[in-house]
Amino acid sequence: MNLVIYMSYICNLRCPYCYIRNSGTSVVLSRKSALYAVNRFLELYGRDAKITFLGGEPLLHKKLLVSIVQHVRRKSSCPIHIFTNGMKLTKDFAAFAQDKRIKIVLSLNQFNFFEVKEIRKIFRESARRGATASFVATREKIGEVSRLVKEIYNFGFRHIMWTPDITEIWPDADIRIIQREMMKIRKWYFEIIRGGGKVYEMGNVYELIFECLDKDYNPRYCPNIILLPSGHFIPCDKAVSADKTGMKKFLSLRIDAEKRHSFFSVARRYGAGVRSLLCSAGAFAYFHYCMKLSGERLRSAIASHKKLAKVMRKEYMSLIKSAITCRAFCEVHNIELRKNRGLTCQ
Repeated sequence: MNLVIYMSYICNLRCPYCYIRNSGTSVVLSRKSALYAVNRFLELYGRDAKITFLGGEPLLHKKLLVSIVQHVRRKSSCPIHIFTNGMKLTKDFAAFAQDKRIKIVLSLNQFNFFEVKEIRKIFRESARRGATASFVATREKIGEVSRLVKEIYNFGFRHIMWTPDITEIWPDADIRIIQREMMKIRKWYFEIIRGGGKVYEMGNVYELIFECLDKDYNPRYCPNIILLPSGHFIPCDKAVSADKTGMKKFLSLRIDAEKRHSFFSVARRYGAGVRSLLCSAGAFAYFHYCMKLSGERLRSAIASHKKLAKVMRKEYMSLIKSAITCRAFCEVHNIELRKNRGLTCQ
């Protein structure tokens, strides 16, 4: 399970694809609420716990962030991820993150990140330290996905992930463009393998890897538990900008399995299921509770995401099923090849 902590909705950038850009609140998570959530979460899911910090921009609240991380590390060695645009990332914090075994995920979309001298220096150091580079593919930029992945790789990042914009409704023509871009990436990825180069980790394909390793793997519920800056828990973070009257019945001041189950039951009525790859339940949350779509318009929006997810799944699975026999791919994705025992995830 993954505790996703939203420090605040405050950000120093205004990315057009951000699903919390219209949240309209400057509330910052209190330390008391954060520590309560961490303690309860680790109590419930300690052995399988993961903690992720999001925003807004988490590094705008560096003192609070450091305090929460230190508290977590006193209790657990669980994986910790921090998503940041990098504008407030310093050498001192990068060193702190490395010392506390924190994975930094850099969101690279808002500016030409490799042409700004100060940013370039920080990102180069982050790549050297093993940070993940992440970007959102908007409809205007979908024809550049393969080029951007190569550019990020050539800059030095060896952990890369990207996702289509969840705030968009995807027409068939754009889905075909994404498919072509993914085919280009697959061809290039195997060129790296055949050439003996250092392959990169694909950060958002582990659910598909697990399916390859275990045919019975079939997650029914979202693994994310969302903590809002108000101290409330919510079943899906794609609804954080929603009118709170619409989501009120799903909000809770404690981790509430019944309310989570209730939300995903409503989502399933519209054909929205739970998958990490372009989760259609997330699309349901955004389009229904934030954009106020209903009826056939809502079903159509969800259907576009499901169709895109199906195409992306097909392309990723084609790559994974071939690459999973290659030691370089297995090593970078923490898969262990064992004689006579098949493939297992470490």
